Amino acid sequence: MKSLKVKTLLCPHLADTPIVQALKERASKDVASVTSAMAVPIETVGTQVMNAELTDEFYVFCDGTHTRRILESRCKDLLAAMDRQFPKQ
Repeated sequence: MKSLKVKTLLCPHLADTPIVQALKERASKDVASVTSAMAVPIETVGTQVMNAELTDEFYVFCDGTHTRRILESRCKDLLAAMDRQFPKQ
């Protein structure tokens, strides 16, 4: 079996794809507005992926605001769980 080497990992936030556009059409005005404000243009995501490939960047984050908050919270929760299971000596 041939192994696959992953060079770049895309960590999308909310890319403004046709799927997201269709969801906005069915959502309430408030949800559509928030979604529009958060969605990253697909051209931006494409450029970020190409730049990552050219510069050997492994992680590609499409959003620097909402994703940062999510990651900070998630990492805090992960470290808290680790501290409970393996208390610092």
